[in-house]
Amino acid sequence: MYCNLDYILEMRANYIKCKILLMFFVIDIGYMFLATHNILNRCRMLLPIFLHKIPNYDKMKLTNKKWRNESMDKEKFLQQALRIKDPELLSRFAASSDVKHFKKGSFLIQADDRQEYADMIVSGIFRGFFIDYQGRDITDGFFYQKGEIAMGCHGFNKPAIISIESLTESDVLRIPVPEISRLLEEYHELSVVYTNILMKALDDHWKIKSAIYQYTAIDRYQWFMRTYPELLHTVPNKYIASFLNVTPVTLSRIKAKLKAAEADQKEKPL
Repeated sequence: MYCNLDYILEMRANYIKCKILLMFFVIDIGYMFLATHNILNRCRMLLPIFLHKIPNYDKMKLTNKKWRNESMDKEKFLQQALRIKDPELLSRFAASSDVKHFKKGSFLIQADDRQEYADMIVSGIFRGFFIDYQGRDITDGFFYQKGEIAMGCHGFNKPAIISIESLTESDVLRIPVPEISRLLEEYHELSVVYTNILMKALDDHWKIKSAIYQYTAIDRYQWFMRTYPELLHTVPNKYIASFLNVTPVTLSRIKAKLKAAEADQKEKPL
């Protein structure tokens, strides 16, 4: 078999060139990797120094760590909020629920949407409201107490009567209606808890209606101060005014009048 020696030598030379080029390519990749690794290590070393320059960083870190620990222990939260004692019920309830975050101005539910979840307040403030026949936004109530259930109606899987808006950055513990319905059928203890929640909601409803329709405007605001002290400096005046069935201007006048009366009381000699 005839073989061209020059051709063989040329092919071998090309093969050696390819090996050399590949070797240099591998070396370049290695240098790039080492350089990137060194940069990342330096960034990792400098990041804590940079973060500690941020005001209240240590406090923020501890707060986030605390929240993560609390959010992981859903059984403890449910036990404290609902006073449930059955370990099996607590375990199933916790396994079926999730913590959901709501940004300020977002909706937990909107009117006419079907109530597909039961939401328990973990943190933050929510406002229930509806739109009247004149198109006015009417504040119907507030949800802010830890463990309180925020719902747009008093029945599961029914259209919401009111919309519920988050007034702050808020978190809820959310459980789907089908699962809570199963738990209600299986556990008498939860049925008792649910009945007590409904009775308290009904009692609060009539107390609010009595205050709104039987008290004078100034008495209504004083009742609000006694009943909702946590909301006085966190909820906008326009929502408080709407809830108390007065205009924002009237509310401002009431607050000014009470402030002046308090100042006069302090100036009086003992």
